[in-house]
Amino acid sequence: MSEFKLEKINKLQDRLEQDVYGWTWYLITGYYEVEEITDLTKIQIDEVVAVCDQFTIDLFETEDKQPSEAETLVAYSLRSIVREWGFAELENNIRHYDNAKDTSSGF
Repeated sequence: MSEFKLEKINKLQDRLEQDVYGWTWYLITGYYEVEEITDLTKIQIDEVVAVCDQFTIDLFETEDKQPSEAETLVAYSLRSIVREWGFAELENNIRHYDNAKDTSSGF
């Protein structure tokens, strides 16, 4: 008879991260009534950043409490969503710059 083993814990971790990311994404897009994170305005993403910053401060600077795994994953997911928005904004700015450069150079 084979021995019982806990395997693929890393797959469970990935699944948990995906679930929390989806939950966080759903809360943000639902609150702001947008289809995608990239549809958020700068003002809206600044609000998300403020909430994320305060959540992280409250989470990690409380001396008598250790953050739960769920709280840590929520903080991580909020940061990931903010980064996703930032990357999309950067790509839009680059695309706008390239288009403006092409137009001004006569190409």
